[in-house]
Amino acid sequence: MHGIKFNLNAAFLCLVSVAMTAGTVVAQTVPQLADGSPVTSLDGERWTSRVFEISVPAEQTRLTITTRGSETGREARVTLYAKHGAPPTTTVNDARSGIEGNNEQISINNPAAGDWYLLLYATTAYRGVTLLADYDNTRPAPPPPQVLTVASVFSDHMVLQRNQPVPIWGTAKPNDMITVALTPQGPAPINPPVTVSTKADVNGKWRVEVVSMKASAQPMEVRVTSAAGDPGVVMTDVLVGEVWVASGQSNMEWPMYKCTNGAADIAAADDSQLRLLTVPSGKSTTGPRTSMLIYNGKPSKWRLCTPSNITNFSGVAYYFARDLRKTLNVPVGVIYQAMGGTTCRAWSPRSAFTGDPVVEKYLADWNSRMKNWGGQWGSDPAEDVNRPMVLYDAMIAPLQPYAIQGVIWYQGESDSGDALNFRHLFPSLIKSWRREWGERDFPFLFVQLAPQVGWTPELREAQLQTWQTVPNTAMVVTTDVGPDDPKDFHPPKKQPVGSRLALAARALVYGENTAYSGPIYATCATDNGRVLIRFTHCSGGLKSGDGKPLKGFTIAGADGVFVEAAAVIEGDTVVVSSPDVPIPASVRYGWANVPHCNLANGEGLPASPFRVSGDTTQVPLK
Repeated sequence: MHGIKFNLNAAFLCLVSVAMTAGTVVAQTVPQLADGSPVTSLDGERWTSRVFEISVPAEQTRLTITTRGSETGREARVTLYAKHGAPPTTTVNDARSGIEGNNEQISINNPAAGDWYLLLYATTAYRGVTLLADYDNTRPAPPPPQVLTVASVFSDHMVLQRNQPVPIWGTAKPNDMITVALTPQGPAPINPPVTVSTKADVNGKWRVEVVSMKASAQPMEVRVTSAAGDPGVVMTDVLVGEVWVASGQSNMEWPMYKCTNGAADIAAADDSQLRLLTVPSGKSTTGPRTSMLIYNGKPSKWRLCTPSNITNFSGVAYYFARDLRKTLNVPVGVIYQAMGGTTCRAWSPRSAFTGDPVVEKYLADWNSRMKNWGGQWGSDPAEDVNRPMVLYDAMIAPLQPYAIQGVIWYQGESDSGDALNFRHLFPSLIKSWRREWGERDFPFLFVQLAPQVGWTPELREAQLQTWQTVPNTAMVVTTDVGPDDPKDFHPPKKQPVGSRLALAARALVYGENTAYSGPIYATCATDNGRVLIRFTHCSGGLKSGDGKPLKGFTIAGADGVFVEAAAVIEGDTVVVSSPDVPIPASVRYGWANVPHCNLANGEGLPASPFRVSGDTTQVPLK
């Protein structure tokens, strides 16, 4: 192995810093690497980038660049982009037209000789990161014969879904006989031992289905063996309980250590029956992956919930799972994957773009963009992280058909400017996930966007309509737990969000008689200049959430000019009026990017924003 000499390219820095839209290039002198010695103690802030020039000799078979470590107490989330011959012309997105690495590592086979340009782009702040690069001119040995494997979603400490058939799958030598044995450890097991066998197909793929099991905190061994005598796979400390997938963009990604009261909750997060699996972030432009991406050189594995393991885990997902553990008293597993700044289309499989003319046209338009781009303008849409399907193919497809109870979802921020298409894309995503997971309408629980200057009421309305029209879904309203600064993208109060998602699960999935939603518009009528609005989900009656007079209601006459309205509660009805609008024609509640509204039910759950008028078609409400 040979060290590569890194030089910070000053001309490139000047060029990129002029028009960097996704991050700011930071100029910093770094030492030169020699004989594989690393560059250490690199510091950077969120959304910043560094550019390096790499000189690669001829006839090399592999170039590997790695970042390691962080002194921030969490993993630095860094993406590497490499391009040969010339630097990216303008933006981070343009750098994606080169070769993209998976977070902290990029590996290039048979790299062209000459100058390579490396862009290191961080989506979190980092401290004390080490940069290492090596090239190698040795010829790799031929790959070994195919051996027995299980899918990457399986490992020690996993949780298997109770009360459902459990698929287990992997690869082996073609036509090999595979046996999977599940053996409880210890006396008086709740579930009896199970053994099931199958034959791998001509491509070496195999799959078995284990009969449904009861919830059990008694550790179990899962042993996979082959008749061909290949080394078996043994997974230990396996529990049976409830398994949920948690996905979305940066507000689902928001880590525990940044949450309100996060430090105290992290210190108390020691629960051996709560298990966590983090799916590495990345995209796939070559179709659905069969295995999870590799993170920092190591495959992701299931982990026990401990303070150290929960520090960087999703706050929303943790609080959701913690509440389920307290309520159900069975093992809970959470499979978590999220990526900031991403859209609904990128999380959708190909099957999501069929059956609806709007989404079919949406995909056709995107494909046309890729075909006609030609490098003349902007960044290559084919390499865009928000290209349709690329996040689903990289992060969701490898999980299927792992048996799950349902999904919690926090996304929509990056679709806020496209609410009309979102009304079609989001329901299509839900239906297609269910279809790809095996035609089961599993619960899909999601979060309505919090107040923020860039997030429109039309997007919240699209989310509300999705809940009202797609079966077995629920929506959590967050108008009362927004950020202190309305310009902030990330409200730190994640505990109420996770707990409200858990309320929805407890009511819809586990049959608990509990309120899970705030007031939802049902009907309205006019009476002598007043608008009488009736609500559902009024558990405990209607009230002001903060004890102050109701606010957030506006009404308009036929002229469409909305004015602030007085609002009073009468049973399950709110009476709205204004002396400036003697004949009301339309009413709105919380209809703003940053709504200031306070209607709630007796359980303290906030009402969803809505609008209704003579030219607005209302869908049936739950």
